[in-house]
Amino acid sequence: MTDNKNFEDYTPELQKNARLAKDWYSRICDSLEKCPFCNLKSKYIIAKEQGWALTVNLFPYIEGHLLIIPQNHIESHLQMKSGDWESISKLLVLADSLLEQALGINGYNLVLREGEHGGKSLGHLHFHLIPFEEGLVSWSYRKIRESPQETARKLREKLDECR
Repeated sequence: MTDNKNFEDYTPELQKNARLAKDWYSRICDSLEKCPFCNLKSKYIIAKEQGWALTVNLFPYIEGHLLIIPQNHIESHLQMKSGDWESISKLLVLADSLLEQALGINGYNLVLREGEHGGKSLGHLHFHLIPFEEGLVSWSYRKIRESPQETARKLREKLDECR
């Protein structure tokens, strides 16, 4: 691994399988001096829509792993502005077509990691489009203590406070 602290310095070969090497990706993220999404190189960008970009993931989980990112640095979906969801929606429709027509991928998971314990490795807001493949993601279901109706009741009680 190189001592340089920028995603761009890692070769395409290193990028292809970075997720398989133990702690390699974590070490890269920990060594960053600046946000890699704020000045993303055009060679990674597929399309743009009103301040948002559809891009390949620089360190993909699976073939065809894409990201939708704001071109300006924001860290949470709570900082999004009016019209952002429309731009994201347009890029999702485009991504869906591109994945199917160019790569033969029909189905993906859309993932947004938020909050202190959401598992996000970079501060810059980004949505993952992770092509579905059996066995890639396995859900570890938990025993549920209360019924969905009880959960809905608790949430409705706080509704006015949260608006």
